[in-house]
Amino acid sequence: MNTIYFRYNKHSHYLLYFMVIFGIVVGLVLDAYLLNISGITKGPEFIPDFLRGRKDVALYIIFGSIPIAMLLPTFFAYRFWGKAEEKASIRFWEDHAILYYRNKEMLINRGKVKIDILTGKATLYDTYKVILPERKIYFHNSIIEKKEKKGKVLSLDIAMQRLVFFEEKKGKIKVSFYGLNIILERTTPEIFDNSPYYLDYGSIVEIKEGNFATCLIRERKNPIHVVGDLEIDTSFFNENEVLNENNLRKQPILAVIELDEQISLD
Repeated sequence: MNTIYFRYNKHSHYLLYFMVIFGIVVGLVLDAYLLNISGITKGPEFIPDFLRGRKDVALYIIFGSIPIAMLLPTFFAYRFWGKAEEKASIRFWEDHAILYYRNKEMLINRGKVKIDILTGKATLYDTYKVILPERKIYFHNSIIEKKEKKGKVLSLDIAMQRLVFFEEKKGKIKVSFYGLNIILERTTPEIFDNSPYYLDYGSIVEIKEGNFATCLIRERKNPIHVVGDLEIDTSFFNENEVLNENNLRKQPILAVIELDEQISLD
């Protein structure tokens, strides 16, 4: 049995959607009201003195205020939405796992769960949908943790990567990663040797509780471009063994996630 602890955003995406839509509506109404009382939209005779003879400036104010009225509420809604986080954990056994979150315990039997990774479908946050027979649970990456780690793998990503192995398996799991065919639990990181990408072994994060390590995948021609994150099996290593390129490149790949981020080399 091992346990993985993770952090996730407290508020749901539905609250963010509501705040953004409500904020944009209020912003546009307020913008229209301010333009109206200023006289800019009433006609030339109502334009303030400092704008008379400057029709281009008046047009800039009218059309420039619209995106501002939409973007400012969105910015403040996102800041508020990401200010709170919660903690949870998953305990893993051979044939089942237990999810502990919000003072609840949820049994997850092997083969009775499906994980939808919605990474990339939203520009502001990443979402995981855990589908159980009785319900669906949404987890969003903690914005606070994301700022703290600045591009490193987040605890929710690690927990969900591990939970993926409790999905129902139908034969070998083969994934395609930028043209590379990877068979999970069989293919090793050596597959990247002759590819346009390479593993940044300096970014290794070891998760001892889960018996795996994560490593960033970078583009050879543009190393600050991170195209993915790899999960490598470390269950065959001794407890005090130091992880490096020599011993990790021969171990099976457990999971791979596509990314599209700019992360500087440390």
